[in-house]
Amino acid sequence: MAKRREENSSTFDQAKCPNCEEEQSLMLLADSQEKAEKQKRSGKPLFFVAQFGCVNCKTLFKWAQRAPRYVVGYHGCSRDFAESLRSKKVSVSEWAYSEKSYEWLGKGVYFWEDAPGRAWQWARIRFPKNPAVVATTIKLGACVDLADTKFTGLLSGSFLDLKASYGAEKPPRPLPQNRNAPQRPGEEPDEDFKVRKLDAVVVNNLITIMEKGGAKIQTVRCPFEEGKAAFPGAKIKMQSHVQIAVLDRECIDKRIWLIPEVM
Repeated sequence: MAKRREENSSTFDQAKCPNCEEEQSLMLLADSQEKAEKQKRSGKPLFFVAQFGCVNCKTLFKWAQRAPRYVVGYHGCSRDFAESLRSKKVSVSEWAYSEKSYEWLGKGVYFWEDAPGRAWQWARIRFPKNPAVVATTIKLGACVDLADTKFTGLLSGSFLDLKASYGAEKPPRPLPQNRNAPQRPGEEPDEDFKVRKLDAVVVNNLITIMEKGGAKIQTVRCPFEEGKAAFPGAKIKMQSHVQIAVLDRECIDKRIWLIPEVM
């Protein structure tokens, strides 16, 4: 491709060229993956954002995620907070991040993807006196999608970067660890390491590194196995789900619905 002009990934969310506006004209460049493999062989931490080119105008772009995907997100909360969102006493732009040290996908506004039943399970345990679940549409946008090996392959580089950083401190600081959570009333004993302090710092560090490289990450998405086996010998778990952590609140639709209780 003769013409080379790189654009920031945060400006696109559709598979049409933002330069010439030709529909469905963008293609993944094969040498993007080749460059990533070469970097991996060099022993350096691997942070790879796919590179795309327009077959019409020959412009080059870097994207963290190409697909213009929308999903329905369910958020477990208290009834008071749900009513505040519905009445717009709390706007979507004011929706606070979950930033606890053990969040599974690092900081963000958390949703269960297309899973009202799992959202209600969680809400009843966390807010036993006044549980609620709200739903809205989430635009994934520039998404670090950990259901895709293109992104899970980046986590080891983030881990090694953190390990070196913690080890360089005086005295060296150990990395946080994932562990089982204390049992709450109404919950089964934790066997899934639900306190995921290590995962949280690794994901947060990956986002920081990618954004320093020019990407603006809007969401993080990941499937999780959770809970007991669905039946004897099963590898399907009773509480398996997909979580989304939204970093850019512009990806959250301002239309909020209260969801009837699901048992």
